[in-house]
Amino acid sequence: MKTKQERLKEVYDHLRANHGLHTQTDFAAALHITRPVLSAAMNGNEAYLTKNLFQKICAAYPGIFNLDYLLTGRGELLLPIPRPEVEQINSAEEVYTRNLFDLAMQVIKDNEALHRQLQASIAELRSLIDRYGPIPGAESPNPQKIIQKYPSMVAEDLDKTNPKK
Repeated sequence: MKTKQERLKEVYDHLRANHGLHTQTDFAAALHITRPVLSAAMNGNEAYLTKNLFQKICAAYPGIFNLDYLLTGRGELLLPIPRPEVEQINSAEEVYTRNLFDLAMQVIKDNEALHRQLQASIAELRSLIDRYGPIPGAESPNPQKIIQKYPSMVAEDLDKTNPKK
């Protein structure tokens, strides 16, 4: 089991590595103690490695350090991440994924509807041309140009009009 001095150094090292703490002077200021008092504690002076010191650490950095660990050495240095925060993250990801899926499905439905409308318009135009003939003075449609410009639509229409035997 680590000593109080080792646990204090763990706190200091964690703050330097993860929370932008630079010096023991900065650490002492955050705890509202003097630099010599912190130095004495860091050097293992039991008179300064008190419950009050570890409580000040937990108060200065709430939600990070496990007071029971700092006092006794039992458990872990860091408090676990509260479950509601993890659940909120998971929930946000699920909502984002669901919304993205819903949006993609709506785009697909809209495209299918537009395709059906376009095919209905083409069928109506063909019907009018068959009934009334081409527009006088208009250029006759060039089937090759139509096939080149709309190959998939023409292929679909050919499949419908010429079923395989």
